[in-house]
Amino acid sequence: MKREDLRLLLAIVIAPLAASILFSSGLFAALIFLEPPRSLGDIVGKVMHLTLLEIPASYMATIVLGAPYFLLLKRCNQLTLVRLVAGGALGGILLYVGLVVVLPSGKIQALFWWAGLGMVEESIISGVLGISVAVVFYFVGITHRSRGTR
Repeated sequence: MKREDLRLLLAIVIAPLAASILFSSGLFAALIFLEPPRSLGDIVGKVMHLTLLEIPASYMATIVLGAPYFLLLKRCNQLTLVRLVAGGALGGILLYVGLVVVLPSGKIQALFWWAGLGMVEESIISGVLGISVAVVFYFVGITHRSRGTR
């Protein structure tokens, strides 16, 4: 396997975790500052529960939405950070919309209950999470090409 292929594989494995880390960090901060005082064990338990739901969603979006988009950009020789970020934002928003359509009423709000936000704000957060995946993917799997390493 070529070094380039290994970097892309590593990027595919690592990048979806960026959204999970960002989501968990935001949730942890919100639980500490927006909720009444709780035990640290209760906060960590809630964060872990929701993170375990978010990780498969992030990988699913990467495989179903991100991989075809990456292959299209690669085929058209258009792999740039700006295009990946735009696709990541769109992918995050599409994942959110898909979850709203698929999940029973009220289940999607369970993911964002801590923030008390509306659907527009929640979809923006989902877009930012998608951007985080795209940026990590770019810096782990793509940037080595511009440096001229082989």
